[in-house]
Amino acid sequence: MDKHLTKSFQIPSSPMRVFATTSRFTTNALYYRILVLAARKFSWLQHGINFLKKTGIGFVMSLSPLFCLMGIADAFMSIGQLEFFYDQAPESIRSISMA
Repeated sequence: MDKHLTKSFQIPSSPMRVFATTSRFTTNALYYRILVLAARKFSWLQHGINFLKKTGIGFVMSLSPLFCLMGIADAFMSIGQLEFFYDQAPESIRSISMA
């Protein structure tokens, strides 16, 4: 992983975990100060949203970036594969290799 922000500045390996911890604390603070108060008005539950919905939202949010990356990777892979078959495959097997 390239940790250089500029040519002269590099992020050390040890503070990389701090980013995840800081984002978790920030999200928790925003959740309890904003989202729970707003959800209480609509759901009349003390916790705002029930526990299963919170778990489902967290699950979807953790998997969404992965599925986006998989879609981007699949697009690059299929385009690269088609270009390879057009350029590198012999004429006699070009239609078979792309099927």
